[in-house]
Amino acid sequence: MLKAVGVATPRQLDRIGAAAAYRRVLDAGGGASLDLLWALEGALVDLDWRDLPEARKVVLRREAMPSSTEDGASTIRPATVADVARLQDIEREAGRRFKDIAMAAVADDAPPSHEDLSGYIDAGRAWVHEDETHRAVGYLLLAVVDGNAHIDQVSVVPTSAGRGVGRELIDHARATASAWGFPTTTLTAFRDVPWNAPYYRTLGFEMLEERDIGPELRALMAREDRFGLPRVAMGRNSRIAR
Repeated sequence: MLKAVGVATPRQLDRIGAAAAYRRVLDAGGGASLDLLWALEGALVDLDWRDLPEARKVVLRREAMPSSTEDGASTIRPATVADVARLQDIEREAGRRFKDIAMAAVADDAPPSHEDLSGYIDAGRAWVHEDETHRAVGYLLLAVVDGNAHIDQVSVVPTSAGRGVGRELIDHARATASAWGFPTTTLTAFRDVPWNAPYYRTLGFEMLEERDIGPELRALMAREDRFGLPRVAMGRNSRIAR
């Protein structure tokens, strides 16, 4: 069954992950139960599938099944190397909004490189949000900074702004961070840009006090200071009420 959908070796399974392999089986018309999903993940982490933590199963189920918006048509899924060019396009499109507020330097900033994006994808820390036509309209990259999950980038094309795409990606990242045991999810943002810090506050993120900014996050903010615009560090507990 797996061989028929292009997952013939452990290396291939490791490359695409349990959730993507399971979706391939479903898309091919296979009548697989969730036990197959658990078994695939167990094989990857060398654990009996019956011993998988429930929190990990929640994340796997979200990754393997469509994550519905109000119309039940859109999906969050792990990014693949085949998505890299589209992710770069999304970044360019999202950046154009900054020209409307006289931040052309930000708008013209180059998107993440193929190498950087591939690194996040290989680590299983990149997701895309597809619309009802299966076109990627947003993406999120999750890093590890000072022992916390860190939203390194979340971008949405302007035509899909205001539809909950960013919120769903962030909720998904926080749920994943919680399942992986990270105590906090952090991010950095432009202080005065409406769809940056003010928006993240509506999602429950709070400004971090100076004493709560770790050395890695401080160094990251210093590198991001190339635009000379006010930036802030924000954080929220990774746990999500269910």
